[in-house]
Amino acid sequence: MKKVITAIIFVGLFYSSIFAQEAEEKKEEVDLSGKFALMFQVGSNFSLRTFEGSTISAKYQISNVSSVRFSLSTNFFGDDTKQDAIRADTLYSKLDEERNFSNLDLSIYYLQKLRSFDDIGFYVGVGPFVRLKNTFTKLNETQPEMQFEGTDINNSYGVSFIVGVEWFVKKNISFLAEYSSSYFYSTSQDYQPSTSYTYSWNTKSSEWAFSSNGAKIGLSLYF
Repeated sequence: MKKVITAIIFVGLFYSSIFAQEAEEKKEEVDLSGKFALMFQVGSNFSLRTFEGSTISAKYQISNVSSVRFSLSTNFFGDDTKQDAIRADTLYSKLDEERNFSNLDLSIYYLQKLRSFDDIGFYVGVGPFVRLKNTFTKLNETQPEMQFEGTDINNSYGVSFIVGVEWFVKKNISFLAEYSSSYFYSTSQDYQPSTSYTYSWNTKSSEWAFSSNGAKIGLSLYF
């Protein structure tokens, strides 16, 4: 009886080792080299939104352990308001207001996987980014008479550092959790030309800064 039990255990261990080896070989067959991935950020209640607040965020796998990630965000807004009104004191008021806003965020990261345990991989990354923001406002109002025209420019240039972990739940689907920080140089300019009602000014400032971007959870879809 003991021999039968020993034989059963031996056969079970033998087949389990074969199945484990086959499963490991199947995992090794997953080749990400040359593939693209679209990335989304997981918010509260598991809702999906754009990754890092960008319009689009995508990744290209150079190999199974290295990749390049691109993030691009653009916003353009223009508004022209005209208003005629009669105040309670019977004074006639006219308002012309023009506003224009533009914003561009671009970042490129090189990601390198350090270690992998089954379907989980640890990676680090580094890359430059640029943020450009321009706001223009023009205001012309009567009763009371007021004219205003101003331009506000804010630009940032820097480099970000990333540490993260990626877990593949399917061959083409993975969840990731990462933490990042940035070192950057920013400039700002507030400019208003002189009018018949105001004086002109041109204020410029710049600074170097290091800041944490916090942690985020994301979803990648490979194709």
